[in-house]
Amino acid sequence: MDDEPMTSTNARRTNGKPGSTAQSVPAVSESKILAQVLWFLGRRPDVRCWRANCGVARALSSDHIIRYGIPGQADISGILSDGRRLEIETKTARRSQSKQQVAFQAMIEKFNGVYIVARSADDALAQLRAKGHCHDSP
Repeated sequence: MDDEPMTSTNARRTNGKPGSTAQSVPAVSESKILAQVLWFLGRRPDVRCWRANCGVARALSSDHIIRYGIPGQADISGILSDGRRLEIETKTARRSQSKQQVAFQAMIEKFNGVYIVARSADDALAQLRAKGHCHDSP
């Protein structure tokens, strides 16, 4: 295991107490999952995806507040090779979607888009394959 990259499935640590054999799996952050999904899917010829931000900022030259994105939108937006819109919300193992994210998912699916909640890059690919996409190698 020492030669493997740290992932949520192979990382282990003791609780730091002498003589302890208790082990726990450290949490992988949503930002790390997001980066891994973007990197992994970005290598594929049948998917184009990008980070979709939502938030508020202050203009540099004035006190104007600028809002960007759509509340509830997914972390990653994209397009599949068949032209369908792709939305990927990244979540850690213990987090769930907000009400706004559930509403955004319903809107995307109503218009025949593909929406998934991914907890890892492997999970994203598995869900895309289960929905009939990304079957050949990158």
